Order: sequence, then C-alpha cells, then structure tokens
Amino acid sequence: MAMKTIGSLVLLYLAIMAMPMDENRAHAEQQTEHKKVYLTFDDGPSETTGQLMKDLNDYGASATFFMLAPHMEQYPIETMRLAYIQNSVGCHGVTHDKDAFYHSETTVTGEMKTCRQTLENLTGIHSNLVRVPYGSVPYMKPEYVEALKRDGFIMWDWNVDSVDWGSKDDSWVNKTLQQVEQVEKNHHDPVILMHDKELTAKELPELLGVLKKQGYEFSPISEKQEPVNFQ
Repeated sequence: MAMKTIGSLVLLYLAIMAMPMDENRAHAEQQTEHKKVYLTFDDGPSETTGQLMKDLNDYGASATFFMLAPHMEQYPIETMRLAYIQNSVGCHGVTHDKDAFYHSETTVTGEMKTCRQTLENLTGIHSNLVRVPYGSVPYMKPEYVEALKRDGFIMWDWNVDSVDWGSKDDSWVNKTLQQVEQVEKNHHDPVILMHDKELTAKELPELLGVLKKQGYEFSPISEKQEPVNFQ
C-alpha cells in the first residue's frame, strides 16, 4: 500500500476517534426499550458505501457489514470508516464464487481467514463474524460449519431477505417490511439481508423511516449474541 494511502488512513482514524457522537446516535443509544432490528449489508465495500453510511447516520442507525477481502483492499478508506463509525464489521469471503468457496472445508476456512486478516490489516480490528456466500443452505456441509467454529468464526444468516439483489425498483422495501412484520409476530428480532449497491442506498431512507416510526432501534450485531442461522 502506498505511503500516501497509509497516511490517509491514519489521519482518518484520528479524525474518527475525535468525532463527537451526533445527537441522533446519542438518542438512539438511550432507547433501551425499543424493538431491535439488525440491518446487514453484504458484498461491500464499494463506491456506494459512503451513501449507505450517510443514510444510516441520518437516522441514527448502526448496521453490520459483511465484506469481501478484494473489495476492502480496493476501498480501504471506506473499510476504515465502516469499522469505526458505530457499525459491526465481518467477513464474506474472498471469491464469492460458489464452486471455489464450497470446494472443501479448507477452502471455506481459508477464504474466511484471508478475509479476517485483510480486515485486521486495514483496520486493526479482529472480527470473528462471518456470513458465507448465498447463506448457509444448501452449500454449508456440517463439517464446514464445524471447521468454521474451530477457527473461532461466528456464522450469521438472516430471517428477512430484502431481495434487493434481484430488484430493479423500490418494491423490495415493501417486501422487506412484510417479512419484518411476520418475524415480529413470531417474537424474533429481524435480521435483514441487504447488499452494498446503488439501488439499496437510494431506497434505504424509505425503509429506515418506516422502521423508525414502528419503534425499531437499529443495532449492530455483536459476537456475544446467539447467531441467526438457517440450520
């Protein structure tokens, strides 16, 4: 990495550490009795990440970003900002290629180790949170799951699929809200799958606004929580 980039990262880190918490975030942290929703974003960071962060900040919201190693290397500043501005960060692998990632337990753990080390190299943060490509069903064999656990990883799926990945308009927002309602009826906290992409950033304020009116608190995932898994 060029010295100019390293210097920029250091300056950004110092600036972030010196930033006062804005009123929205301070208020959000005081809402201890609100319902919780966990916003998660896969596949980043990207050129859209900055807009996602702005949207989240506007609503006093935190989220969890499961990132790909090559994208972190391509967008180191965005990776640093995500790691230090009220979010959780985790790994999504390296290739995002089904055949390559799920070839064996060695390829599964190998990609996540590479991703975790990349994150740590760029931010100094050691995160054990992971989300495997396409979710844990049907490709994660039991021995793959156990291999991840042995290496200290904590695997998360989701219980609300926004389907933003296949949408060409804002219809994914209503589909998401319908699923959130059903998850709430089942007495679970919604864990929403979204993606670091332009359409999602464009329509995210609409989703955040409705969820906030419904009394939800936007919380980042913690390693101390019981993960939501398909299996």
